[in-house]
Amino acid sequence: MIGLLRWLQGNGNLARRADGSLRFRDPYGAYLMATKKAAKKRPRSKAATKAKTRPGARRQPETLRLRDISPTFTATDLQRSIAFYRDVLGFVVGEEWRENGALEGCEMRAGSVTFYLTQDDFAKGRDRKKESARG
Repeated sequence: MIGLLRWLQGNGNLARRADGSLRFRDPYGAYLMATKKAAKKRPRSKAATKAKTRPGARRQPETLRLRDISPTFTATDLQRSIAFYRDVLGFVVGEEWRENGALEGCEMRAGSVTFYLTQDDFAKGRDRKKESARG
């Protein structure tokens, strides 16, 4: 972890935010954020566990409630992206998807975090302007 922080500081990619989280960019310009894990709550007594209260009524219309999400990122250079997430950030390569022997995508895992990387097929051209989530 210390090696990762030194790498980020050395490349000028690391910014500490007011809430204590770290924000940085990967080599391809995507923003990544690292936050501190919330402190664990003290264990409840048996009486308190049994008297668990039910959550309040949901707002109408109901809001989306997720327990897990696994995004997919399209990479211009899949091998280089895998190397960055594996060697620099410490992710482990899970499943791999191949077509005619060529690597088309893979699953990346670290702790409870999972995401997927796929190779851009350049169907819309190599020089197209990629849209960001912000517009």
